[in-house]
Amino acid sequence: MKKTFLLLLSLICIAPVDTRQAPAQQNNALLPMPSEKEMEEIQKFLDTLSPEELDELAKIGEEIIQTAEKEGRPLFGPTPTTPATPVQKPKSSPIKETKSAKPKAKTLTSKEKSRIQRVLTGLVEAIASIRQKATSDETLIQSLEPLNKSLNDLTYYLNVITYSKHLVHLTDTEFKPLNDNLRKLYEQIEELDSQLEVPEVEVGTKQTNAAIKLQRQQIKNAAKLLQKFSSIIETVIKQKHVLTDLERLVQKYEPEALKIKKEQEEKEKKASTQHTSLPTTNRVETYKTPRGGKGTQQYTGRSNNRGYGGGLSYTPYSSKHGSSTSFPG
Repeated sequence: MKKTFLLLLSLICIAPVDTRQAPAQQNNALLPMPSEKEMEEIQKFLDTLSPEELDELAKIGEEIIQTAEKEGRPLFGPTPTTPATPVQKPKSSPIKETKSAKPKAKTLTSKEKSRIQRVLTGLVEAIASIRQKATSDETLIQSLEPLNKSLNDLTYYLNVITYSKHLVHLTDTEFKPLNDNLRKLYEQIEELDSQLEVPEVEVGTKQTNAAIKLQRQQIKNAAKLLQKFSSIIETVIKQKHVLTDLERLVQKYEPEALKIKKEQEEKEKKASTQHTSLPTTNRVETYKTPRGGKGTQQYTGRSNNRGYGGGLSYTPYSSKHGSSTSFPG
């Protein structure tokens, strides 16, 4: 048994140096431990040797044991294993930072701009015309009195967004309902204004009974139309929130206009308080009836323009563009 061990040991020692030596060296061992397959091959080889050759190999084995004991090293290292093939990780290409393209600013065609502009300016002019016609009779003026503040605000906001750069905002998803409501409102008010006729009164001319009767009927008809006008305005303000949406649009894209509006309203409040303590003089003029009216009428002196009744002015581009918007009262 001992002789067989020595023979195996000597064969391992004289075998060609290969990758099996690496584990032995790492373990500070003298020789690597043969694998099971290698042991079978060694045994087959020993069976082919003569007695003299076997004795010679046994001597070599004894010398190996003595060397290991002398150096204080273990005789065998761990059984060699086939080194695992390293897995190569795919090279990751550097991530390129792509700059997100800025969304292109939405633009309108000339036809679209013209259509929106026509609605806005037409609505302002129709409202101004109706309010102006109402001044022909005291009862008609009083019928619109509760709407004065709302009509002033509506006129102001419409004039602000009439600027070319703001027209596109009405096509935004956020303000599309507002755009639709303004278009419908324009159609209603334009039609109502065309139907509204007020009495023809010539200052200093004696009127016949027939003329007086006709004037009374016209005032009665006008009162019904103004009642309808008031109902339409109240509906779009309270139910469709047109004023609220207009204020949001102005706040978002022209906040300076909103700031100026509030400042001017404060000034007007103070001026109104001071004005009540001063004597007033009624001024009477003769003017031609605007938009749909006939003949001449008694008029109380307010200017006949598209901003009638607004009482506010706003000039956001006076320095850059040389244009301004005013809303005299």
